[in-house]
Amino acid sequence: MSGKLRDFGRFLLFTILLAAPTLPSFAADIRIPALELMTWGRMDDGGFGLFSRAYLELLVEGGSKFGGRVELMLEDENLEDGRSLPDPYDPDEMEQVLQKYLLLKSVSFEIKRLFETPINLVYFSGTTDVFASGDVFPRIFESDPVASLVRGYRYFPTGVIYDGIHTVRGTGFKIHAPGLAERFNLAVYTYQDEYFGRGKYSSDIRAVYNSGDLKIETFVGATYPDTDMGIYRAGLLFFYSTGLGGEFFTQIGIPRWDPLVDDKFTTDLFYLLFEPRVRMDLFSIVLTFFWHPEYYNQVETNESGTLDLFIRFAYGDLGKTSYNLGVENQLTLQTRAGDQMAFRVSPYLSLVTSGIAWDFRVNFKLHPYRMSELFETFIGIKTEL
Repeated sequence: MSGKLRDFGRFLLFTILLAAPTLPSFAADIRIPALELMTWGRMDDGGFGLFSRAYLELLVEGGSKFGGRVELMLEDENLEDGRSLPDPYDPDEMEQVLQKYLLLKSVSFEIKRLFETPINLVYFSGTTDVFASGDVFPRIFESDPVASLVRGYRYFPTGVIYDGIHTVRGTGFKIHAPGLAERFNLAVYTYQDEYFGRGKYSSDIRAVYNSGDLKIETFVGATYPDTDMGIYRAGLLFFYSTGLGGEFFTQIGIPRWDPLVDDKFTTDLFYLLFEPRVRMDLFSIVLTFFWHPEYYNQVETNESGTLDLFIRFAYGDLGKTSYNLGVENQLTLQTRAGDQMAFRVSPYLSLVTSGIAWDFRVNFKLHPYRMSELFETFIGIKTEL
């Protein structure tokens, strides 16, 4: 993100916060779609310490009277770090703090029913849609959530944070027809790709189908002119419920394929997540198989050959009982480094109270065994919107 865009984001955030009480309710809506606090407790330098991460998204959008949308993001990955407030008269210190914690995530403007057709045209800049994460179904079709829990900062606090197969990030146009079909949505994107830099462009096509027990999302995309043959990506999300307690969720995709560099088409290129689920009244068993890709968000992950296997035994349903408790087992194999293995057992309790979701865990790292790393605690809090 360019310096000018960051400056605009910081200015815009303060303007919104100052003007929020005076904005008329019919002109724009100000919402907080994501607010999270995560705290890990673990041994550090001979003592038990707490390490917290805070994350906030602020969304400003409106209907026919306000055809724009602005998303801002605040993030601090270690709240306990001792630091004093900068001198407000020192522009260099203020600049450093704001650049570290404040980002303009995206800004967009939409023309609805272009030329009296069902087509909407969106002009955007920043980080926008995530492909094959599962979030599109409750957002567009207002269906129940189907996404896997194995994603985001909670499961990947170090290294690459996986969430979906591909994220649109850049400046360009999106064409879609949200009202054309009740169960189907098609979107086409063309944009200058921020992952590659100025003068590099990408185009993506995403199709989403929702039919009760069957949900499908698929996409294909290409970046040009990066190499003589271009760079490509594709992915598929598939969910099916038998209606009798059995569910199957999967994400299969290639986040990046450069035919000149990746001359050997191997499984290392694939993002693979398979998740069969069995539910018997309030009892459930979920098995998650996740194969880390060699590339993610257009950069090398250094995690190729890594396999995660999760087995979660749970009782309760947050949609019915407001609680969920159980045990989650995680086995991690690194097949490219002498078959290194790690095993962890995590008893947990999840609660929903007044729009807030709580997650309490104790992680026991049983292999490789080190007394100083034997256990850690986790408390996760997020808003339920």
